[in-house]
Amino acid sequence: MLPPLARLPNLERLVAQRGYFVIHAPRQTGKTTAMLALAQQLTASGQYTAIMVSVEVAAAFPQDLAGAERVIRQSWRNMAMNRLPDNLQPPPWPEAAPGQGIQSALQQWARSSPQPLVVLIDEIDVLQDFNLSQGQPWLVNALAKAVVETVVPDPLQPITASHMEAAKEMLIQQRDTHVDSLMSILQEPRVRAVIEPMLAGQELNGVPNDDRQFLVDLGLVARSEAGGLVPANPIYREVLPRVLADGAQDSLPQIAPSWLTADGTLDGVKLLEAFLVFWRQHGQPLLKS
Repeated sequence: MLPPLARLPNLERLVAQRGYFVIHAPRQTGKTTAMLALAQQLTASGQYTAIMVSVEVAAAFPQDLAGAERVIRQSWRNMAMNRLPDNLQPPPWPEAAPGQGIQSALQQWARSSPQPLVVLIDEIDVLQDFNLSQGQPWLVNALAKAVVETVVPDPLQPITASHMEAAKEMLIQQRDTHVDSLMSILQEPRVRAVIEPMLAGQELNGVPNDDRQFLVDLGLVARSEAGGLVPANPIYREVLPRVLADGAQDSLPQIAPSWLTADGTLDGVKLLEAFLVFWRQHGQPLLKS
């Protein structure tokens, strides 16, 4: 059997880049063991304050955000006492309003730590009800990089929702490495067999459960609260149909609208004439008469 870190290549590089990442795999496959080993190795290097913590204790507080934050912060302190030397222990947690407790604690710890702080969080899916675990890791990093380096390079300019939308379109149009990999995956027959009927609203009765679960494990789709499969995030919701329709779009003929004037405005008379021509040709099939 491979040692824990050998099964997770390039993680140290991601840490050095201060990246955000998710270790995604079925249960009982060694994720926790690997994260513990990584944290120990990073701390032993003398370059980081690294610790693996858990938020599993928050499961007892599904509707109490303040209570969940309180037990999480206490659990993290206990873990730090057992796993880190005295000089790397966290400072006293600051007072914070509900919803800000985790952020304020990590900010305080990062400021006081003599080395960069690396926090590996186990059982993060417990926080789904608080909307804190949504977001595909590559997309989070790529969107942040695009918006601060290209869309809004001025650090004094506030970033708005429209800027994030522009960054999203940039990622899709440029087809970065992640999008290219996604396009390659979508060409696999077992993947298309799930994605195409899902997007079309058709039944998946003939698709093996293993194939459906394969896409969930890949992070391409997720199970909605209603029980059906949906794209895993809003960007995938746009990318998946675009990729699957890519060939058809390239095959479409170029249309020169006769109902537009030279300056691009609408000519109502010509539009009506064009519609009548279309209706005479296709009206009966459309009405099935």
